[in-house]
Amino acid sequence: MPPTDLPPTDLPPTDLPPTDLTPTDLPPTDLPPTDLTGDYVLDPTRTRIAFTAAHRFGPKVQGHFTTFKATLHLNATTPTTSTAHLTIQSNSLTTNNPRRDTRLHRDFLNTPTHPK
Repeated sequence: MPPTDLPPTDLPPTDLPPTDLTPTDLPPTDLPPTDLTGDYVLDPTRTRIAFTAAHRFGPKVQGHFTTFKATLHLNATTPTTSTAHLTIQSNSLTTNNPRRDTRLHRDFLNTPTHPK
């Protein structure tokens, strides 16, 4: 049975049935840290680099970059030697508002001078 000595929460009750499983009954899902060591490339079709800009007045503006490249090297034995490299094409910024995007590219990112 789930533990009954947990602190109360403000979360609404769920419609899920109670379970008698404890963490020791579940199959392991975490890899040992040393198995994570290696080189990784982020898949741009499954990764999104997004942002939300808040203004003093008016709505928040959401946008994202469509073109980027990211590589990671993870060292589980010595995590401080792990590295990440991210390159974003500045002209790939979009907020789905062409007028705003033109101004952001020109006045804020200066994409002709700073393409990445």
